[in-house]
Amino acid sequence: MAGFAACPKCGHRPPQALGPADACPACGAYMHKLRPPASPTERPAAPVPARVSTHAPAAPPVLDRELAALQAVDVQAERGAVLGRAAVLLALAVWGLRLAAYDIATGEIGGSFMHGILLIIHEAGHVFFRILGEFMGIA
Repeated sequence: MAGFAACPKCGHRPPQALGPADACPACGAYMHKLRPPASPTERPAAPVPARVSTHAPAAPPVLDRELAALQAVDVQAERGAVLGRAAVLLALAVWGLRLAAYDIATGEIGGSFMHGILLIIHEAGHVFFRILGEFMGIA
C-alpha cells in the first residue's frame, strides 16, 4: 500500500509520506482508518468530516416549514405578554410591600385578603411537600 503524501482528513503535508500505521502530526488521525490516496484515474474523494455527527437526521421539508412557522415570533404579541407580566409583577410587589408594612401587634394584618387564605396555603404546603419525604412534609 502506498504512503500518504497528505493527510486525507486535514490536508497536512508532512515532510515524509505517512504509512498505514502512522498518525497525522497535525490532527492525529490514523492513516489505516482513512481511505487510501486516490489513484489518478479516480475522482478525488470528499474530505472526511472532522467529527461524525451524532445528531438525528435532518427533518423532512414539511417539518422544516412547520418548525419555521413555530419559530416565527409575533413581536407585538410578545411585547404585550412582557408588558402584561411586568404589570402583574409590579402589582404583586406593591401588594407585598403593603402587607409587609402592616402592624402585627395591632392585628391590622387580620383584615387583609391574604390573612384569610394563609391557613389554606400553609396546610396545602404540607400535602404538596410530602412527596419529598417526612421531614419536608412536616417542615
